[in-house]
Amino acid sequence: MLTHGLWLGFGLGVVATLAGAWALPPGWSTRLPFALGWVAVLGYTLLPQASGGYLIAADVRGYALMALGLVTLVAAVVTVRPEVGEDAGAS
Repeated sequence: MLTHGLWLGFGLGVVATLAGAWALPPGWSTRLPFALGWVAVLGYTLLPQASGGYLIAADVRGYALMALGLVTLVAAVVTVRPEVGEDAGAS
């Protein structure tokens, strides 16, 4: 199991993820790629391993880790701002 196997490691991972996402300015080239990369790595770890096991356990912490990925991705998408110079009133 990865660091989320211990409650201390899980808490540290949650705090580090949320702090990193919050510290980056919202935008297409900053916060969104961070969230997409985080979710991509999470998705890769959800795949079955050659030995037949999984890196993310099917327990409370494992499901909370997947929920953290969803929250991070949704927050990054919601906070994307239009690029400077775009005309918001153009039709």
